[in-house]
Amino acid sequence: MIPISSITAGAISGGFAWSRSGSGYQLKLNDKVVGSLRRTSFWSADHEAESSYGQWKFCRGGTLGTGAQILDASNLRVATFKQSWGGAGSLTFADGQTFRIVAKGCWRPVWNVTAADGQAALQIRTRDRAVEIEKQTVLQESRLLLLVLFVFYRMQQAEQDGAVAAMVAGIS
Repeated sequence: MIPISSITAGAISGGFAWSRSGSGYQLKLNDKVVGSLRRTSFWSADHEAESSYGQWKFCRGGTLGTGAQILDASNLRVATFKQSWGGAGSLTFADGQTFRIVAKGCWRPVWNVTAADGQAALQIRTRDRAVEIEKQTVLQESRLLLLVLFVFYRMQQAEQDGAVAAMVAGIS
């Protein structure tokens, strides 16, 4: 993994992209991997995220498994996600910084992340496999990468939940 800061400012204008890799995702900046997310095992709902800034574990939690926690390498809680009615939710970091995560659209959703004050932070467009960071976003590179990787995790959860719902609907 390489840090985003090691890529020249002109190169960043090329933009972020993501790709599926087995049971996870890779975040790339101009064809260089800057972050990854993968499921820990077939039998586990936990995922591991990695970037040049560290490693984290994403675990389901909350009522009916709709929430999640981000744990660092020493299993300390970094952030907690609480899903609200309708699928949107808020991710609150241990330092109090909060982001709202919303997916819009059905088949090819667009995932939007905004700060607590409503300021747009980033957008992930599944159709284009693109990640757009808002120009006015003033986030540390480590927090930004962790946010993107967490949205990948939420995308994975949404796919799994949709598959389960389709299976249950087919049974009844």
